[in-house]
Amino acid sequence: MKYLNNKGNEVEMTKWEIIDTIIYISDGLMNYFSKLGKVTPSIFDQIKSEDEEDDSTNDLTEEKNNRFLEKYEKKSMSECLITWVKELDIEKELLILAMMNIDKILEHNFILSEDNIKNVLFTCLVVSQKFFEDVVFKEKDYSEVGNIPIKLLTQFQIEFLDQIDYSLNVKESEFIEYQKKMFTIWKGKVSKGQKINE
Repeated sequence: MKYLNNKGNEVEMTKWEIIDTIIYISDGLMNYFSKLGKVTPSIFDQIKSEDEEDDSTNDLTEEKNNRFLEKYEKKSMSECLITWVKELDIEKELLILAMMNIDKILEHNFILSEDNIKNVLFTCLVVSQKFFEDVVFKEKDYSEVGNIPIKLLTQFQIEFLDQIDYSLNVKESEFIEYQKKMFTIWKGKVSKGQKINE
């Protein structure tokens, strides 16, 4: 969808401008929720699934999970999102749908934190891609791209769908309205002279 800029010219947000806007929104949410103080942990705060955690005899699983954790902690939100978009061939419309789904879980009093933001966003992207696209990846591929063990990623998806009451359908009018909202945020960010990632 195209919009008129301040000069009256038609413009359309690129995929990278949408990514930059998502990171900007995520940072704002982190700042907001961090002011709320300590929050109740959720399943999305985990990097190990419960059954893997209990299996103390499986050193290979423990070692693998430690590698997952190390990779995950080192990457910034921006690096993760750009990697996911490239590796999973995510279109800009899907990015917007994923953000709409994050809004849905926030409406159910879900609290985002630094511990869960990457897991929540990746889960939203995976679920959105599975629901809206005809051809999707294998669970193993999603696990490798997201650096999340398969069992845990499955738990994330179930929890996410429970949180939004399995309501993934989006009306066209709602999608268009949300696009406009993201464009307004992006335009405000650019007008403040904040750099857009490329």
